[in-house]
Amino acid sequence: MRARAVAVRAALSVLAAAAAVWAAQRYLPVYVGGGSMAPALVSGDLAIVRRGSDTVRTGDIVLVAKRGWPRGVLHRVDAVMSDGTLRLRGDANPVADRDPAPTWRVRGVVALVVPTGRALAALERLVRRWYNPASQQMSEATTERRGREHAPPVQRGAPWLEGPRGGERLRFTPTAASLRGPRRSA
Repeated sequence: MRARAVAVRAALSVLAAAAAVWAAQRYLPVYVGGGSMAPALVSGDLAIVRRGSDTVRTGDIVLVAKRGWPRGVLHRVDAVMSDGTLRLRGDANPVADRDPAPTWRVRGVVALVVPTGRALAALERLVRRWYNPASQQMSEATTERRGREHAPPVQRGAPWLEGPRGGERLRFTPTAASLRGPRRSA
């Protein structure tokens, strides 16, 4: 019985490895790094690109190799020109890309989008709402100021002096020189 379980696990491992090799040859994971394809793709999304350019049609999102962009650019095919080149445009861009892309530069067509960017953005908004150091410091300062405003007029310790900005208070510690009074010149 135990030998049979080991054989099944080994067979499953071999099948999983073969599937991973097949998927790596056929598909390419690409993280979106910009906002030119918003709202279809947002920064942080994972796009699964099917390698090859044999079935590119108008409306497809393609990964195109471009100079200056080592990982390529994800843009939508706006039109297939009569000479076979592609006019590309990002969904958030008002105009099409300046240069048409030849089909040999197309690395693949987007087959699936995993919206990790939206999930990360939602998580970031939650974290900012719950813990924002700036708003936390502001609320602590407001609480401290309110506490001082409602404090009794006589306090032990050094007196408070108003700072140059009205709401800012500075602690004044008297010294021997300050207790003597103003200097008189002869």
